[in-house]
Amino acid sequence: MDRKAGTMVLITLVFIFVWQPRSSVYSVEEALAVLLSIAAVLILLLLPVIAFLLLWHGARFVLLRIKGVFDLIPLRTRPSARPARPMSQPLPGH
Repeated sequence: MDRKAGTMVLITLVFIFVWQPRSSVYSVEEALAVLLSIAAVLILLLLPVIAFLLLWHGARFVLLRIKGVFDLIPLRTRPSARPARPMSQPLPGH
C-alpha cells in the first residue's frame, strides 16, 4: 500500500511539474482576458460621462461667448443713466 501511494504521489508531482508551464500560460491568458474585459466595461461606462461633460462645458462656453457678443452691442434700447448736473468745465484748467 505504501509503495502504491508513493507512486501515485510521484506521478501526481510529475504531472504538476510537466503541466505547470502550460497551465501558467493559460492562467496568464485568463487574467489578461479578465483585465481586458474589465477595461472594456469601464470604457463603455465612462464614454457617456465624458461626452456629457464635454458637451456641458462646450455649451457653457458658447453661451458665455454669446453673452460677450451681446455685451458689445451698444445699449440703444436701455435708458442710460444721465448725470444730474451738466459739467460746467469738462476738462480741468479750461
